[in-house]
Amino acid sequence: MLSSRLAKTLDRCNIASGLVTVQSLSRARQQAPKLRDSLTVAARIERLPRLRLRLMNLVLIGLRGAGKTTVGQLLAERTGWPFLDTDVLIQGRSGETIKEIFTRGGEVLFRKLEAEAVRECAARDRVVIACGGGAVLDPRNVRALQANGFVVHLTAEAEELWRRVAMDSRSAETRPVLLAAAKSGLDELRELARARAAAYAQARHVEVPAGGRTPAEVAAAVLALFETRRCAKEER
Repeated sequence: MLSSRLAKTLDRCNIASGLVTVQSLSRARQQAPKLRDSLTVAARIERLPRLRLRLMNLVLIGLRGAGKTTVGQLLAERTGWPFLDTDVLIQGRSGETIKEIFTRGGEVLFRKLEAEAVRECAARDRVVIACGGGAVLDPRNVRALQANGFVVHLTAEAEELWRRVAMDSRSAETRPVLLAAAKSGLDELRELARARAAAYAQARHVEVPAGGRTPAEVAAAVLALFETRRCAKEER
């Protein structure tokens, strides 16, 4: 069974996060007999890595419209860490929008520039990183981000993602069409969600639902999960 100290820790951290995800104290109690010890239970339920404390970044991944940039800026403000957006970095260096990069050199060129930006950001210490939606498609990017980062997957239903994207007047001007066969922007997001589901699952350490929440609420949930890891580590 779970130790009383660990149970209290998980209770405290789960209440703070306000999330009903894979973290569940009741599930921990159910699984406890099958696992070696209570710390293994906590690690399995949280799906969190044993991060090196001296090197630690907060990394946000997810589809377009998930709120990575907005939430990332809030996280940077609350942690006091610099905020890095790989798409912004790429555009700043190339002097082109992502759409223009696609027009000039196709997706191959963009993914090359993206990989360079991701690895540069991942090599930093104590920064908040917002990655482009397709960054997780390259296993090298994933390895770099996971090496010293806590990778959070922001999710929402395709309908809400499209609503957010459609409200951004600059999106159509700066973002390329990724699936020419898609009948609409909403269809494209639905297909991308299906096509990238496995890649996101492999890349993330935790998933945070962003649908129906304000950016501040999502940022608070991310920080609570981050604190959960710290709490669990203190129990060792």
